[in-house]
Amino acid sequence: MELIIREATQDDKEYLQLTLSRLFEVCDNFVASDVPFELVKMKQIDGMFGEHSRTFILNADGENAGFIHSEIYENAYSTIENIYVEPSFRNKGLGQKAIAYIDDIAVKAGSNALDIRMTTKGN
Repeated sequence: MELIIREATQDDKEYLQLTLSRLFEVCDNFVASDVPFELVKMKQIDGMFGEHSRTFILNADGENAGFIHSEIYENAYSTIENIYVEPSFRNKGLGQKAIAYIDDIAVKAGSNALDIRMTTKGN
C-alpha cells in the first residue's frame, strides 16, 4: 500500500467536514447542548487552518484514507488534536505513520514534546 501524506488545503474542507462528523459520532463529551453541531463543526474546520495548525490528508493507493490535525509550536510542545482513519484503511499502520510524520515535523520545528489528545472510544 502506498501512503502519501499531504498538507490539507481549502479544497479539502468538504472531506474534513465528512470525516469530522464520523469522528465526533464516537465522542460522548463533544457536543455542547446549547451550540448547534454544524456551527461547532465549521469552527473546528476553520481552526484546522490557523496560524499554528497543520492538517494533513492521508492518501492510500489514490484514495482519501483519513486526516491528522496538529498544532505545531516552535520551542514549546506541540499537539495532535484529531486523527481519523477511514474504516477500510484501519489496522494497516496508517495512524502510526501519520503520528510519526507529525512527530518529525514537531522535532524539526523545535518542539520539545508532542501531546496526543484523542478519544480511545470507537473503532
